[in-house]
Amino acid sequence: MSNVKDIAEQGTAFCAAALPFIVTSPAASGLAAVAAPVAVLTAIGYTIWKSCGRRACDRASGAALAQLRANPDFAPEDLTRAALLLKEAQRPVDLSAATLREAAATEDFDRSIALRLTGALAEPDDHALRAILMPVFLAAIATCRRDADFHRDLTQDLLIDAARQHGLQLQLLQRIDARTEATQRAVADIGAQLGDIAAQSRDTLEALALRFGVAEPEDMPLADLRGFLIEKAKDYHRLLAQVQALQDREGRIANLKAAAEDAIRALRLDEAKQLIRDAIVVQRAERTLTALRDDAALVETEAEIALLEGDADEALRLLSGAAESFAPFDRLEGVRRRSGYLDTLCEHGLRYGGIALAGAIALGRVNLDALDETADADMWAMCQNDIGTALQRLGERVGGATGPELLAEAVMAYRAALRIHTEREHPRDWAMILNNLGTALNEQASRTGIAEGAALLAEAVSAYCAAFRVRTEREQPVDWAMTQSNLGAALAEQGRRTGGAEGTALLAGAVTAFREALRVRTEAEHPVEWAGTQNNLGAALMLQGSHTGGSGGAALLAQGVATYRAALRVHTEREHPVHWGLTQENLGLALEALAENEACADKRPPLMQAAECFEAALRVFDPEHMPYNFHKASASLARVRAKLSELS
Repeated sequence: MSNVKDIAEQGTAFCAAALPFIVTSPAASGLAAVAAPVAVLTAIGYTIWKSCGRRACDRASGAALAQLRANPDFAPEDLTRAALLLKEAQRPVDLSAATLREAAATEDFDRSIALRLTGALAEPDDHALRAILMPVFLAAIATCRRDADFHRDLTQDLLIDAARQHGLQLQLLQRIDARTEATQRAVADIGAQLGDIAAQSRDTLEALALRFGVAEPEDMPLADLRGFLIEKAKDYHRLLAQVQALQDREGRIANLKAAAEDAIRALRLDEAKQLIRDAIVVQRAERTLTALRDDAALVETEAEIALLEGDADEALRLLSGAAESFAPFDRLEGVRRRSGYLDTLCEHGLRYGGIALAGAIALGRVNLDALDETADADMWAMCQNDIGTALQRLGERVGGATGPELLAEAVMAYRAALRIHTEREHPRDWAMILNNLGTALNEQASRTGIAEGAALLAEAVSAYCAAFRVRTEREQPVDWAMTQSNLGAALAEQGRRTGGAEGTALLAGAVTAFREALRVRTEAEHPVEWAGTQNNLGAALMLQGSHTGGSGGAALLAQGVATYRAALRVHTEREHPVHWGLTQENLGLALEALAENEACADKRPPLMQAAECFEAALRVFDPEHMPYNFHKASASLARVRAKLSELS
């Protein structure tokens, strides 16, 4: 077990040297970023350990050793490799401010830093080595970072002297890149406000909205103003990340060249040659990536043309190739692009049908194969959510055994994502995934027997109610309204299954939830979401009317018919053919129910209108790609025609 103890100590020493640069402690304040060999950092860390960090490093080493001993299955040869790597490897490790910025943008700082250090030492496919290093680094970072004495006692002079003892020259920064400084100044004045929208005054929010191009923000309701700025904050952080990534790439090359210069001065010529080779590799990769990005932009435009022509197959082929072209040079950029393409195909499939949803699922599966749940935790979780959405949407449209199988797979994907995106660590993502999980469970319930379906619906309602802990009307009005609408759908399905007074109460709760959502989802501000909620409200009113019967029931059914017709103002056949077809089908069902109500004196007019609605829906319900909807609407049309025939 000597290797295990060596790894715990060496890993702690490595982290003790790296941590001051990564967290910009007082000791490293104003020092230029470095690209130092692994073995040099480990040696510097031992010097820090002995001179000023004994208590923190002793505790960190003990925690790291406990983590290693908790897993007795490590192969001896892998432990030997890890120990030699930390002690002797000359591979440079980039310690730059960009590492801090990237880690600060995540919910788990310690884990993010540990992942970056592990990634600097072990190849992506070296799972055995990564499994050894990751818990060691995580334990050491968590312990040292929180030890106030460690940061107080490690002065800048001690850090510089420790580095000099092992051949690493640390220099104070003399200049700042003017372009980077200007870019940071341009966004710094709004960064703090965007980080906490809820805490800003109305005047501050309006000033921010003006910066984002809103002509008259004073006319916006406060909830809509906050929702708009929350979305803009996401765009802002994406832009900032792009700028920081640019700085990081330039810094890596500069650091490698600086390290090579130091090696030449010390006549470590083999090391200098390797550092220059590494710099060339980085520089060539960046040039290649620039060309690939230019090519991808053109391919994406060609794919948009294919989608405009309705050729989702060709779009999938083009977009898959564009994403795959990045794999040899930047695996994660390929994953990120594929995620964006998945969203594009999913949106197209939702609006126009066809094979686009199946294509989105295919892209999601490729991404999952490219990601590791541990090393790429955040991206892996978001990919699980994305593929869950595509699976759910396709499952809603497919009948037979395939539809429920797709829905079950969607539920599994959402549950997997929730392993990473917890309420404590990722509250917004957690609430979003819970909302999606509830919707998938609701759809599953609609295809399931009484007892199992009731359990699924209860779980869906619980998921929505939990999401409200994060998705409040004040803080996230748009997301709150989405979850309200979804909760209404689950309550309506519960009411449909329950019957009696309890069923009536559930349906009333559903109608209330939809009307609450419509306070935010207005036709003027959110037309597509408004129409979707109107469609759901119509379904609840139709169920209420059928449960109630008599003239009261007829009045509720008439409200449902009016609600569906209102939704068709937005859900047009040209702009939203699939949603138009679904709304036409629902309108037909409401008209059929109205004809069956005992207060209806003449059944023929509403039945004839219902038949027209089902015929319209069948114009867009493709039997190949929407077989579930096609067969449902066909059966409804046959049933209404039979009723009309009986009246003749």
